[in-house]
Amino acid sequence: MDLNGLVWTKNVKPIDGEIWAYESIPTIYPDLKIFALHWRNLENKDEINAKTPQEGELMILRQHSKVTHIVKMLNKQLYPDKNAVE
Repeated sequence: MDLNGLVWTKNVKPIDGEIWAYESIPTIYPDLKIFALHWRNLENKDEINAKTPQEGELMILRQHSKVTHIVKMLNKQLYPDKNAVE
């Protein structure tokens, strides 16, 4: 894996009682897992951070003091949280 595009690192926390975040990702293609990164977005503060990584850049996801994922940004589109309370 070419890590020249590695630009970002993000500390993530599991939600909904999960032990690890992004542990169960539905797989559409056997070799590729596509999923949306979750951002807190408290008072819209993280919206800027969520839009900063550019398409093609790599990000390390860390949790419990371990690197658990290396993800490639496919786009910087923000999607509404389907679980958000209005």
